Amino acid sequence: KMSMLEDILAELQNLIKACCTPTGRSIIGAGLIAIALYAAYCKIQLAKERQQLNRRREGRNRERKTAESVRRCLTPHQRYLEGQASSRPKVLLASEVIFEHGEDKKEFTVRSDATATLVKMCKNSDVHVIFRQVEDDPSDEKIKERAISSLSEAGVIDAGFQQHRIVVCSTTQGKAHVARHLMPSLYMDVDVLPLKMVSQYIEDTVLVHSSSSTDIPEKVKASPMFSTFFSAIKKRVEMKNTVEKPKVTNLQAKNTQAAILRRRTAGSAQAKK
Repeated sequence: KMSMLEDILAELQNLIKACCTPTGRSIIGAGLIAIALYAAYCKIQLAKERQQLNRRREGRNRERKTAESVRRCLTPHQRYLEGQASSRPKVLLASEVIFEHGEDKKEFTVRSDATATLVKMCKNSDVHVIFRQVEDDPSDEKIKERAISSLSEAGVIDAGFQQHRIVVCSTTQGKAHVARHLMPSLYMDVDVLPLKMVSQYIEDTVLVHSSSSTDIPEKVKASPMFSTFFSAIKKRVEMKNTVEKPKVTNLQAKNTQAAILRRRTAGSAQAKK
């Protein structure tokens, strides 16, 4: 071990002596210059990557702002039924909005006045349906089977509705939790409580109720029927780049006319001379 340490020390002494020579100093200087150049190159590359990332962010923000301005100009019919939005919107519908129960209150079918609207919606939006299970209701699987059967008979499945988008919960608050989890663009329900709980997080919340209620929150819209909410008159948005002309008052016009007359009279007098 001692001989090994002596050999290492001897090698270090030789290395130090070699570094003290002119050739050693040149090699060390060249190495330091290479390290500095590499560090500068890395710094320049990082700056370029940051610039590219900022440009991508600016482009995404610009596209987002453009899509947001277009979305605000669209009516519910144009956005959810015609597919004029930049991306497919997500919609959450309570079962009471589109289904009507039979006499035994266990069987249900799609409302006749909602079938056409629901078919159009499923073609251009991602529709989710939520059921609230009552104690006397059958199991979740039975509810889903009956819902799929009713939707299939109405032609909603063929229009693009996905069967796994049927959700069953046990309480009214549970519907609000499902809405918070899905975060749809549109949530329609007959209960005001879940709408009130999520109205500050969801863009369009609509209470479907035949009678007008004074307890509707400010951000929640109201509609007597499911299809009525989408029957708004279509807006035609026109982007006009007009330049407003400066307004000229009567006094300014009179002064201008008087100045023109003075110039004309002065010109005619000089011509006579």
